[in-house]
Amino acid sequence: MSTTRYSDAAANSMFDSGLVAFINTGAGVAQFKFYNGSMPATGDTAISGQTLLGTLDCSDPIEAGAAASRTLTFDAITGANAAATGTCTFLVLLNGNGDKVLYADVGSLASTAACKLASTTFTSGLPIAITAAAISIPTTISG
Repeated sequence: MSTTRYSDAAANSMFDSGLVAFINTGAGVAQFKFYNGSMPATGDTAISGQTLLGTLDCSDPIEAGAAASRTLTFDAITGANAAATGTCTFLVLLNGNGDKVLYADVGSLASTAACKLASTTFTSGLPIAITAAAISIPTTISG
């Protein structure tokens, strides 16, 4: 098993010089899109057959300040109404060009999912929201 440990300065720089710039790319705003079904196998695999349950727009830019403590914290995320009814199982974060940034599993507040929601049940026409969002680089990455 390999182990990598980035310094705090390097981790924060990866966010500020790389990921944040990529997410902010484009004329549109970054978006979280919520789906049911199986999450695609890789970050480059297309969504196919899953139902889009809802979309939330991020602020533009996504973060007013610099990353701190190995964490990118999103500014305001605009609430919206669900587009369809179903159980949310994963999300995709898209940049302002609509390019995929990442997929993340979705679960309840008690779950170990990357995105925890008060309810994973979306009902068409009813509000959905994220009160806070952040992406972190762990102190140690093993694989």
